[in-house]
Amino acid sequence: MNHWTLKTLKAVAVMILCIQCFKLDAQDIHFSQFNYSNSYLNPALVATGDADARITAIMRSQWKFANSHYQTYYLEGDHKLNPCFNTSKHKFGLGGSFFYDSAGDLRETQISLSASGSYTYQIDTENAISFGLQTAVSNLKINGFENATTGNQVGSNGIPDFNNPTGEDFDNLSYFYGDVGLGFNYSGRKSIRRDADGNITKFGRGSLDFGIGIFHLNRPKNQYQEGNDTRLDIRYSIYMLPVVEISRSFDVRGKMSVQLQGDYFESVLGAQGIFHFLSAKRSNVYLGLGASVRAKDLTKNNLLDAIIPEMSFGYNDWELGFIYDVNVSSYENASNGRGGPEIFLRKNFNFCDFIPPFRPICKMN
Repeated sequence: MNHWTLKTLKAVAVMILCIQCFKLDAQDIHFSQFNYSNSYLNPALVATGDADARITAIMRSQWKFANSHYQTYYLEGDHKLNPCFNTSKHKFGLGGSFFYDSAGDLRETQISLSASGSYTYQIDTENAISFGLQTAVSNLKINGFENATTGNQVGSNGIPDFNNPTGEDFDNLSYFYGDVGLGFNYSGRKSIRRDADGNITKFGRGSLDFGIGIFHLNRPKNQYQEGNDTRLDIRYSIYMLPVVEISRSFDVRGKMSVQLQGDYFESVLGAQGIFHFLSAKRSNVYLGLGASVRAKDLTKNNLLDAIIPEMSFGYNDWELGFIYDVNVSSYENASNGRGGPEIFLRKNFNFCDFIPPFRPICKMN
């Protein structure tokens, strides 16, 4: 087993242990820190960016207090092919993701495994476009009616009687389906800038990514009931991720996402101030503080769904982030403003140490 394989296994183990250390008391799958779920946001983002490879874990929990607990575990990894040959205009990457989601009183679970590939064309040193393709297989399962109440179980007095039959007829309590998605992404990266004396004036941290991911292109069919022709709507994932380098030690990192699926609408808009702490040992340390807002249901008066304070921290190749959704929607009366926390942990890998090419000094006589 080589050195990088050992480092990768150690990173995965540390992520699992750290994520499980948080007891999260807190909704179809979504993330407030969507910019760290590349495969779910857009397969064209797989194996793009500065790192040669990445492993990311996200845990999200919501509404445990309301007896309709939603909990999501997400793990993804990606890797550039031949990352050390960075002079080519044609770059390829591979990635995979796994998520487990448990939702509601029926304890419906979804387990999904996906594989993605990306192709990037490097237009010049600062601009690139990427295309991605994703295939996935998922399992949906209803695990029981013990904690659920159906309309047939509610008497005329409005009191549930759990001795009454549920009246629900499912031909299948579990089924699998295949899925296909694709995406496009534009990526801009600022280069390091120097003044006439050779001093660095810009560190090259400024960037912009925007694009669209399109999922469920094959419109998978709901198979809980035979003969039901209900199909999963196509999901459109539109986003923009700008980073503005303000000074030597401060950036503004923005994010915007719009998710459209049938009649469903969700948008997240936010920003963080990133404070960089530069040391003599050249350690890459940063602290990010900011907030986001989430909006839903354009057809309703109550557009604002949640206010989301957030914090992130980076040390060399590790990144950690934490947010808490403060619910301000019409569900606020039941939730008392509580939504749920979400945490992510990422390990970046850089395999290549580039040495500037030797250039002989020629003297003219």
